[in-house]
Amino acid sequence: MSAFRTRIRAVRFKSGGEIRLLPSLREETGRDVAAWLRRETDSALACHGDSLAGAALVVWTADGDCGAAVRNTTASPLAHSAVPSTCAEAIRKVFVLDLIERSLGHDEDEVS
Repeated sequence: MSAFRTRIRAVRFKSGGEIRLLPSLREETGRDVAAWLRRETDSALACHGDSLAGAALVVWTADGDCGAAVRNTTASPLAHSAVPSTCAEAIRKVFVLDLIERSLGHDEDEVS
């Protein structure tokens, strides 16, 4: 016999009242990150379109689990061995710019 985890989202009483569970912070964060990822992907495709020669995606969970996917074509100016350091430097640059924006008091929504 197998057990399935279920989560009741709402309870409706005969008197007409209703109790709803609010989404957890983890669920909201996951949806926010997924929406951001879609926007950034669409933006990158709109900006670079046909000139794309490769891409890297790194994701991590609230538990610290990490995953990555890389596509580096033969048309790429980066040698396969240069991709990790190039990506690491690009991520560092984004983090530094984010830190500067936050220290200047700009909203998080304004920072990409």
